[in-house]
Amino acid sequence: MVMAFCGMTAWWRGLSPGRNALARLTAVASGLLVLAWLPMPHTVCPFWMLTGLPCPFCGGTHAGIDLGRGHPVAALRASPLAVCGAVAVITLPMLRKTGLAERWRQLPAKTRNAAAITGIVAALAVSEGWQLARFGLL
Repeated sequence: MVMAFCGMTAWWRGLSPGRNALARLTAVASGLLVLAWLPMPHTVCPFWMLTGLPCPFCGGTHAGIDLGRGHPVAALRASPLAVCGAVAVITLPMLRKTGLAERWRQLPAKTRNAAAITGIVAALAVSEGWQLARFGLL
């Protein structure tokens, strides 16, 4: 299993940035088309079912279904984190060869890790606040 994943990762990395982005876009679009045919679920979030509170990822399934049905505004209302994550998955490979990416790689590893962790924690905190407000709990 690990060897298969390593081979797949090597395949993705071997693609040019444009082809990599196209492959990711195809994968995301295929997933969204599948989600478009699903009925809207009440909830699939185990955290919500156990605590009654939304998690930062709540609304991700609804956002995927809304995107698949061609409703980007509804998807953003359901989960901005999921929509921004899908956009990042598609666009980040294209940024790999830019000057900004080169400057990022030149930063010390400790600085890069701290910045990445700070960004992830901030995105999750904002998403949690959004979900709490969306469900009228804030």
